[in-house]
Amino acid sequence: AGHAVACSNLAGVFRGGIGGGPRAPGRSVGLYERSCRLGFGEACTAVGTMLAEGTAVPADPPRALAMFELGCARRDAYACFRAKMFREAGRGAPRDPRSAVTSFASACELGHASGCFNAGILLYDEQMASAQDNARTIGFFGRACNGSQPAGCLRLGVAVLRKVKAPANRT
Repeated sequence: AGHAVACSNLAGVFRGGIGGGPRAPGRSVGLYERSCRLGFGEACTAVGTMLAEGTAVPADPPRALAMFELGCARRDAYACFRAKMFREAGRGAPRDPRSAVTSFASACELGHASGCFNAGILLYDEQMASAQDNARTIGFFGRACNGSQPAGCLRLGVAVLRKVKAPANRT
């Protein structure tokens, strides 16, 4: 794992020309990707972002999505969040709202409050969703609220006022 972090640190130097070093963002993409493949989730997010934005190399949404999903598998909350954004928008792969919910839920599990909120938004349908989905939604909104996401508190309050069923073990 130490080599993965070292590769990521060197990528950061090349990306920004830190310490008077040469600025070589194209080279940083390869180093971040290597670091990611060696197991460092934050590097997956960094290279995914560069590929998504086309900042150092031409934009490559399918490859960016793959890096975000790999970062999510390596337990990087922001990578899960970005993978969801791509899935929901249909960037890099066909639009897939259910997969987006899964990615947001993964981000939520890793402590990303906006991931919790967005998972709740995608699941919530007071009229058409199953009771189980609406119960999961209440849980997501509660975790978003506990994670300092004010919109999660608002949505949680509205759902409670409308008597949407909450999970039995809500914390």
